[in-house]
Amino acid sequence: MQTDDKTERAGPTGPGAVFGFDRIFGLTFQAFNNGWRGFAVLIVLGLALSVLLEVAFGILGVGDQLPAEAAATDEQGAAASEIADLEPGQAFGGLLAVMLFFIANLILHFAAVRHAWSWMGPAPGRLREDFALVFRRFWPMLGGGLLFWLCLTIGFMLLIVPGIILAVRWWIWPLAVLREGESGAGALRRSAEITKGRRWTIFLVLLVAMVVTGAVSQAMAALGNLQMLFYLLFMLVNAVLMVLWACLTAALYTALRETEGPGAEARREGAPDTGTA
Repeated sequence: MQTDDKTERAGPTGPGAVFGFDRIFGLTFQAFNNGWRGFAVLIVLGLALSVLLEVAFGILGVGDQLPAEAAATDEQGAAASEIADLEPGQAFGGLLAVMLFFIANLILHFAAVRHAWSWMGPAPGRLREDFALVFRRFWPMLGGGLLFWLCLTIGFMLLIVPGIILAVRWWIWPLAVLREGESGAGALRRSAEITKGRRWTIFLVLLVAMVVTGAVSQAMAALGNLQMLFYLLFMLVNAVLMVLWACLTAALYTALRETEGPGAEARREGAPDTGTA
């Protein structure tokens, strides 16, 4: 339910502001509840994107199983072997489809993060304004996204821990792009700056969210024998989780900025966000 009380939305600010589980998860669900209409549209778009990827793979003949079905079986080795045996044209088409999916998913994630953030401020924005801002910041978003996932992939390959450290340091980088006008690499540096001194709390928050997400996935795996139902639920739940993770990202950014004090925004001039929020 929307509120016009700016103090309630913004919460306490300054060095004494509380950065904890209550504030972070409270903001997360506040944004999801208040902005549910926009998030419903984003969930539908996320679901449609997953369906389009499956259709593309089907046309290319990549895999005989749906990924949702394969995830509920013990046949990952066979699936990997099948991918390795793809013809060059199939491999190129599959790679192109994955790249397009990555870009489209990144756009949806950024729009969801900005939409969530707008519902934590005094003037909630509209979804079309969120998408307009995302497209204006497309190249920093894409560059930062590629750098973020490349570094995380390398980090997780190096005994996992480096990947976790980078994820915690860089988690709020989308709003450094959208709100503060940073480049892709600059947004990662800015995120590391904002999260400094709060990273154990951020790690625990993300850990709790991942445990809940994993529990949901395990519950869905019990429906693996109901192939079509499981497939539809898998895509729908993934779309909902995408939105909730976006709300959590915006909540972390908002709670961290609150600890900097009311003058923090004035010190970060040049932000390109010209929406209502």
